[in-house]
Parts: sequence; structure tokens; C-alpha cells
Amino acid sequence: MHTPRRDIQGLRALAVIVVVAFHAGLPLPGGFVGVDIFFVISGFVITGMLMRELATAGTIRMRRFYGRRVKRLIPALTLVLVVTLLLTFLLGSPFDGQQTTTAATAIGAILMFANGVIFLRSGDYFATPPTNNPLLNTWSLSVEEQFYLVFPALLLLLWWWSRRRASGQALMVAGLVIGVALSFALSVTMTFGVVSGPLTDPEWFAFYSSPTRAWEFGVGALVWFAVRHRSLPWPRPIITGTWWLGLVGIVASVLVITEASLFPGWIVLLPVVSTALVLAAGNAEPWGIQALTNRPMVAMGDASYSWYLWHWPLIAFSVMLLPSVTAAPLVAALLSLVLAALTLRFVENPVRFSTLSGRSIIALGTACVVLVVILAVGLMVGAREGWLNAGIRKMTTQVSEQHRWLEQCNSSTPIGERGPECRWNGEASGQPIYLVGDSMAGALGEGLTLAGEQTGRPVVVGTKGACPFIDARIYVDGRLDDGCAENIEGSLSWLAEQEPSDVVISSTLGYLVIDGVGLVSPGATLPVFDTASKESVYIDGLSRAVQRLTTAGHRVMVILPPPGFPKTVMAYEAWRPSQCTTVEALVDIASCGAQRSESEVIDETSSLFSRVEQAVMDAGGLVWDPRAEVCQSGLCSTNMGDEWRYLDGSHLSVPMSKALAPALTALVNRQD
Repeated sequence: MHTPRRDIQGLRALAVIVVVAFHAGLPLPGGFVGVDIFFVISGFVITGMLMRELATAGTIRMRRFYGRRVKRLIPALTLVLVVTLLLTFLLGSPFDGQQTTTAATAIGAILMFANGVIFLRSGDYFATPPTNNPLLNTWSLSVEEQFYLVFPALLLLLWWWSRRRASGQALMVAGLVIGVALSFALSVTMTFGVVSGPLTDPEWFAFYSSPTRAWEFGVGALVWFAVRHRSLPWPRPIITGTWWLGLVGIVASVLVITEASLFPGWIVLLPVVSTALVLAAGNAEPWGIQALTNRPMVAMGDASYSWYLWHWPLIAFSVMLLPSVTAAPLVAALLSLVLAALTLRFVENPVRFSTLSGRSIIALGTACVVLVVILAVGLMVGAREGWLNAGIRKMTTQVSEQHRWLEQCNSSTPIGERGPECRWNGEASGQPIYLVGDSMAGALGEGLTLAGEQTGRPVVVGTKGACPFIDARIYVDGRLDDGCAENIEGSLSWLAEQEPSDVVISSTLGYLVIDGVGLVSPGATLPVFDTASKESVYIDGLSRAVQRLTTAGHRVMVILPPPGFPKTVMAYEAWRPSQCTTVEALVDIASCGAQRSESEVIDETSSLFSRVEQAVMDAGGLVWDPRAEVCQSGLCSTNMGDEWRYLDGSHLSVPMSKALAPALTALVNRQD
């Protein structure tokens, strides 16, 4: 009879601890590699289970295998999905697609395709706030389930093929090695964009997909074949050293790998190989293994599945309820361990070790799927219909309408190389108005186009998100943004060769305070990251850009950022419509917004804006502050009743952009 290894449960505990700690905001930058540890463990454990059945029964009883998987995984998953869907209605928001995304992910999770849904809807795992999708963590569960769907049949085929040959299991191992190599090669090439196929984000396909993650399970399978029922044939000191090397490698991966790492790529070898070493050497019970086999670690390993399921939804809802309380995610993570223990005792184990079989398991799985799908569809339909509330419907329309630039003209391509889709009001015969900058400039597009229609001039758009139009370079998480540099230099060079006209520039000033964003002046070698230094580089870079354009004969107009909520120069704490819950919106839609006194805005921005204005004027340009257009009677607000002026805490809505048309018309008609 097979005896489960306690160290594997301890290793599961270590994996879930680092994942939960990472999501709770503790200083474990690579905590997300806990998922990779889980993948290797799963490959090891499932291979052992299937090979023992092949040895005793001469086949793999697929119905029995999948029945055990249903009993093991589906009840706890269903409980978490149902609770999350209900809480998403109460505490979630009908705006920004938060409720529909959660509902779609729930359906994906219960149908083993959450990774596909998340890849299509969210993309960047690390840039997705917890409030956007309380079920973001289910992507890895779907990857694991997809592995379970394919691997038993693959192993059975390899076994049938190898048992008639003298080399026996060596052929099975060779087949697994080939599969691991192919999957790893696909993962690396897609991470680095060498292979992309029709995908625009191959690196995120590599992150989320089962074909690019299968090799990690395969490594676990190969470890099982290496140790099987015996220990490694090495001296005990070497086995102990191997085990500790693996454990140190896991710790190193948690500390060295970061969100900025190209992941999975090559670097995922560190946690995967380290886990393999721990599994292989742990079979001989090396010195120090008690760090994993003690009772608390084994208990947490037993509850690791439920803890993993619960932790992210609770963290997400804690951020929704207490966005300004920094300890809320950690408290939620600890509370999720309590829920995990209860789920293990009253849901997981009773169903897992029950006598349910055959049709009863099918009925159980079907009932779980139907329940989740009904609740998710109800949430999705309710959110899309504005919960039958006129105010919610109106707000949804105004805050979800995307600016035209985002769909058509968000590119690193310099303005002079763009196609007709970036020439708005193109039939006009007057001198073009050139619009350049980041998303702040893009948000002015609709209003500037109306101004172009009033003056008989086309608007040529050269915007790129997160790319300030300054003669300087921007670094993000330690890497130069080559696309931004290409856009700026190419656009400046092309504009310098055009007939004199009007150039409108607008960019956020948030780059000055966002951690991880650095700026570097031309000729300098290293970026600066502190606010004061970045401010100097930013203003000097803006001045140089304006001067290059005015020297070429253009009239340059720099439009300052509109008042922001809670700050104009902000980091990540900006107001978002998704902060408004369904209940709040149903009670009073106007309360979903944010407001500040105009005097507070002036106090915040006057010093910085004065320096920007002076630098632009010295370079021969003009500066316009839209504050007077969006603030009334001394109050700046995201909305006036049910009229929404902002998409979020910094970007104007499409209706507000259009409302700026008269002021923008006057601006481009100025004669000074």
C-alpha cells in the first residue's frame, strides 16, 4: 500500500504560503512562483498514482480517475465560486466590467478554462488589481485540470507502446523528456516573443496556457521515474545536500524573481528544478526534512487547495471595502486560512472520502456546473442591464465609452508613419492640428476633432499610452521603453520637416511619483527615480521638445492635466468607477463620484504647473490649464449629478472631451 509522503504536504504548504504572502503585499517579490511549485508536485503525485494503477490493474481506469478528480476539486471550488459571485453582486461594481469579468471567470473556472478567459480579458497578471477580478487565481487551477484531462491518456499510450519493447519504461521516460523539451521551448520562445503566431501578447499566453506550462508537470513526472519506490543511490550527505540545495533554490526564486522578470521564460527553471531536487532527495528523508514534515506544515499542506481558492477573493473584497487600509489584504489572507480549514473539514474531505461513485459523481459535477453557470449568467446579465436602474445605465454608458485614440492610434509608430485611421476629420483642407502625448492627449481627441470641424482642419494623432511627449527616455521596472523612445524621436524629427502648423501636447505628470518609473536625459547613462530629479528631467525634456518644434515654425500648445482625484499628480490610488458598489449605485448614483475643492487643486499643482509653464513659454510655446472648464463654483468633481466628466481619477470621459470643444476651438484660433 502506498504511504503518502508528509514532506510533500509540507512542500505544498510552502508553496501556498509564498503565493498568499505575495498577494497580501508582503515583501516576497517572487511569491507567485508558488504556483510553479504546485505544478511540479502535481506532476509527481499524479504520475505515481497512475503508474501504481498501471502496475496493479494493467490499465488506467479513466472513469475512476476523473471521478476522483471531481470529488477532490469541484465541491470546494463551487463553494468559493458561489460565495464570490454573491459577494461580487453586493460588494462589486457594475462599472468597468468588473462584475461581468468575474462572472465570465467563474464560468471558465467551473468549465476548466479560467486561464483562457483571464488571458482574453485581463492579459497582464501583475497589472490586474485584485478588485478587477476576485477570481484571478483560478487560472492555475484550470491549467492543472487541463493537465489532468490529457496526461493520463498520454501516459497510458506511452505505457502500451513501451511494454512490448525490451527497454520498457526507458521509452516512457524518453517520451516524457521529448514532451518536456517541446513545451519548455514553446514557453521560452513565446515569453521572449520569438514565436507568437496570431497572438498580440505571446508572453501572457506563455504565462497562462497549459501547453507552455505542461513541461513543469512533466518535470515532476520525470522525478517520480527517477526515484519511484526507492531512494536515490547516493551517499546520505549528498542526498541531504541536494535537498537543501533545492530548498535554498526555492527561497532564492521567491526573493530574486520579480514582477519585472520575463516570466516564465528561462528564469522559471530556478523554482521548477529546485522543487524537483526537494522531491527527489526528500524520498530518503534527509537531515532537516522536519522543516516540512512537522505537524503545522502538514496541516497547512492539507488545507493548501482551499486556502489557495479562498485567499484571492478575500483579498480582493478587503481592498474593495477598505482601500486605504494597508493591512487589510494581510488580515484577509489570514482569515482565508480559517475558511480553508472549515472548507477542508466540512466540504473537501467529506466529499473526497465519500462512497459516491458513477452516476452520483456525474450528478454532483453537473449540479455544481449548473449552479455556478446560473449565478454567473445572472450576475452578467444584471450588470449589463444596469440592474434595471436608469442611473447605473447612464453612468455605465458614459464611463465605459472608450476614446477613439485607444482603439485606433495607440502605437509606438511615429506620427508621420501612421495610416489614415489616425487622421481625423481627414476631408478638411486646412492646416493639420497635430496631437501628441500619452493617454491625457488621447482623452482630448474627441474635443479637438470637433474643434477641427469648426475650423476646417484635420487632426493628426500620434499618441502612445504611458509615453510622455518629452525629449527624454522613460524606464519602467528597470527597462528602457524602446517603443516610447521610437515614438518621440520619430515624431519630433518628422514634425520638424512639416509646414508650420499647430502641435498640441498633453501628458500626465504621474510619472514623477510612480515607483519603478525612471527618466533619463539625452546623453545621460542612468535613469533617475526620485521625484525631485524626475521633475527636473521631465521639465527639461518638455522644454527641449517644445523648442525643437517651435524652431521648425510650429505653434506649440501644451495642455496641462485636468484636476485629478484624489490628486492630479498621483500614483495608483486614483478614483475609479469600480469603487462604487452595486448597492451604493442603486441607493444614490451621484455618490459614486469623487470631488475636491478647487483651492485644494490649486495648492497641489500651482508650484509645479508654474515651473512647467515657464519652461514651455521660454521655449516659445503656450500653456493651457483646463481646470476652469471642469471645475464650477469652486468645486472640482468627477460628475455633476448623473453627468460623468471622468473615466477615472485622471482621464476625462468622452462626453467631457466633447464638451471642451468650444475652449479647444478658441485655443487653436488664438492669434498670440
